Amino acid sequence: MNFASPMILASIETSFWEDVNFQLVGFMIVMITLAGLWIALELIGMFFKSAASRQAQAAVPATASVEEETDPELYAVVAAAIDTVVSQPHQIVSISPHSSSGGGQSAWSTEGRKDIYRSHTIR
Repeated sequence: MNFASPMILASIETSFWEDVNFQLVGFMIVMITLAGLWIALELIGMFFKSAASRQAQAAVPATASVEEETDPELYAVVAAAIDTVVSQPHQIVSISPHSSSGGGQSAWSTEGRKDIYRSHTIR
């Protein structure tokens, strides 16, 4: 192995523009590498977003078929509950499941959380 001694390397004179050129080339290599990583991560993100949207689209028909198959006993229970509470003549137009807007939380948990927040005093 032939290594150059530090004295020989120190004696090599480079001009200012050669040093600037060397630094610019290094800077450009770093920037190109970072841009390549950025593009790769964007492509991976687009892949995962499209996969998630395909799964969401596939899940929508499954929930619709569950809602269509309502048990007749459910109608009887709801009709009996309404008849017990409402004393005036009434007619049930439709029965649909409750859709919570709280990100999958039930109405009970949402109201409990609101009650806790209301109990806190602002100082």
